[in-house]
Amino acid sequence: ERLDNGGRLLRAGLQRVVSGFAGARDFVEMAAITRVLARCGVIDPAVGAAPPDGMLLSHALVHAFAPGRLMDQTLQAMDRLAASARDRFSVDMWRTVNHLLGDLRGRLDWATGNADRMLDLLDDLVRVSAALAGMASENMTRGSGWRFLDLGHRLERAIYIARVILGVQETPRPNWESALHLALELC
Repeated sequence: ERLDNGGRLLRAGLQRVVSGFAGARDFVEMAAITRVLARCGVIDPAVGAAPPDGMLLSHALVHAFAPGRLMDQTLQAMDRLAASARDRFSVDMWRTVNHLLGDLRGRLDWATGNADRMLDLLDDLVRVSAALAGMASENMTRGSGWRFLDLGHRLERAIYIARVILGVQETPRPNWESALHLALELC
């Protein structure tokens, strides 16, 4: 869930950076995305406080998977958790998890630093997250471990939505329509 949320946020921000700021709405949306990215820990708070049309934000977005950054830590945690929960996975799910996560990790060096490649990677990341969620929903043993996983999934989603709403509600009142559009896109 955390990987999916971060991927969606990064993709929304990077799409806007790549396409440029055509008008006030783009600037308002980018400022809100930047606040949410900082709130979620995907970028540093100092980057979140910088102007959203600056190079500092662009650099942070295309290097979000650098070693030690939240997105890299999230992938590492997924690798560890998948290995520790191996007995809860079906053979098909285990193969799928290994393949999908391995493919993402293999493409990180290729994508880091290049906005277009990073957008392709983020599109794949969102698809991988959906595939893993679907596999967990359909192929895991329904025991206490699955209930714990489901509870964690729901808590992570609730925390993410609260952070998005907090970041969006700071938008000045005349631009609320843009902010609400963004909230729907991210959630």
